[in-house]
Amino acid sequence: MKGAKLAVALALALGFSSSASSSSILVMPPDLDRSQQDFVDKYFGEGGYSQLISEKELEDYYSTFSRGGKLEENVTATCKVTIEGMSGISVSSYNLSTVTDPMIETVLATAGIKDCDVTLASPVIEDGIYALASIFKGYEFLTDSKLGSENKSLAIEELIRMQAIGRKIGYTESAKLFSTFKYFLKRLKVYSDNSVLYMLQLIEDTGSYTLTEEQKQSMCRFAGKYTGSCSDTVLTKIAGSTIDTVTSKIRADHVISFAEVRIPITVEDDSGNTIAAEVVGDLAAKDDFEWDLAEPSTEVETESETEEALVIEPVQVPIEKENSIIEWLRRIFE
Repeated sequence: MKGAKLAVALALALGFSSSASSSSILVMPPDLDRSQQDFVDKYFGEGGYSQLISEKELEDYYSTFSRGGKLEENVTATCKVTIEGMSGISVSSYNLSTVTDPMIETVLATAGIKDCDVTLASPVIEDGIYALASIFKGYEFLTDSKLGSENKSLAIEELIRMQAIGRKIGYTESAKLFSTFKYFLKRLKVYSDNSVLYMLQLIEDTGSYTLTEEQKQSMCRFAGKYTGSCSDTVLTKIAGSTIDTVTSKIRADHVISFAEVRIPITVEDDSGNTIAAEVVGDLAAKDDFEWDLAEPSTEVETESETEEALVIEPVQVPIEKENSIIEWLRRIFE
């Protein structure tokens, strides 16, 4: 390819090298013309290590998600990846139209990337969806290790889904949505559509948007593949106060975590005094937010408040099977 050869020649002329043992690397797309290469020189400065990412490499990454396995637009964005002295994931970009910095940060965490700084810039406005492949290549080069292929593929899928939803609700909100979603997915011991939809409803309630059924199903499909690879540091940075808001809502619904449910009740001791207590039900063995009627009733130890010796009393709690644990809880308190 003439363009690739030109880019290599220009890279060498600018003083870029392809040797290893560096803390940063520049990864350039194929077929940059001279004016585009001049932009790279001015934006990133001369010197340093560089590599080209080939058109075939890009197609290999995106073939599953592209029509006919071919790239759907010209790729012009160059990325610089730095790992030395970095803590967490930081992204800054220029001229990317529908992919924002927080969107890239959260999907890089999905891919398994840690502690790196990424600068992306394009001489012309481009979509930005193909930038992940260059970042992957640069990070793997610097760390001399391979990221998991499934995690990389899922990160690309996540960015595409996030971009599609972002066109409807805004790209900033979409990044918060996915980051908050992944934060709580990590805390869900048993996956089910109802539990995922419950989480989505809580997150949706914190924003100024309404997800369509199609968007919710898109999130559910992603949730079924997500392995919990993201660090909380990255997710909380992007999601911000949304996580705290959702956590408060969960507690208000008497679901302390997605591993257990705490049900506040009141009982009477032998002297007729009312005592507050809790029934704790483990959801780890449940397929859904439902109680199994075949299970024995839960017993809770309560303390008598009389002046006599402490009395431990078992409390039998009737359990009704409802469509969700939240509906069951609400019925208790009606």
